Amino acid sequence: MIVLVPIIIFTFLFLPFIATPVCWDAGAEFSMVTTFFTRGLREFSLITVAHPPVKPLLASLFFMVGGYNMVIYNAAGLIAGY
Repeated sequence: MIVLVPIIIFTFLFLPFIATPVCWDAGAEFSMVTTFFTRGLREFSLITVAHPPVKPLLASLFFMVGGYNMVIYNAAGLIAGY
């Protein structure tokens, strides 16, 4: 019986989040990095706030080395820590 307590607690805490919509933040960031890589800083500045584009710069370097795709973007995030 004591073994079921963590499972019951987990289920009770997890249930409210079953109908929560998926977060698309990563897709939006990939879209912004794609804009920076393909269209440059001028077009990038039209769709984002004004701050130093460190993440797009790093991702662009990884795109130049490994090619332009989502796998390279994810690898860049794992290696660079973003």
